Amino acid sequence: MEIKIISETENKVIPRKELNIEVDYEQAPPKRIEVRDALAEQLKKEKNLVIVKKLANVFGQRKMFGNVNVYEKDEDVKKYEPKHILKRLGVSGEGNGEKEESQGKEGEEKTKKD
Repeated sequence: MEIKIISETENKVIPRKELNIEVDYEQAPPKRIEVRDALAEQLKKEKNLVIVKKLANVFGQRKMFGNVNVYEKDEDVKKYEPKHILKRLGVSGEGNGEKEESQGKEGEEKTKKD
């Protein structure tokens, strides 16, 4: 997997860098967490300071484009990022970075109304 930074913008209002990235891959498309870990290593930042907002595949190519926010402090991440994004990436300590599987209708008893 190769990650290229297309553009980098410094946000003065919210203390973060906003990146547009291109990800080239060989096999299956990488997961959001894999992209975050590789980008954090490339930028020499802690993993919990790098938030992958969006990843989109390019049809017919082994390429993805995405938007990433990079913070300087952990407090800023928790202050400005939505809780569901933090839970998805396992940053807030609420989740482990994996999606939870729902049980659906299994195990639930259906009741009829008379």
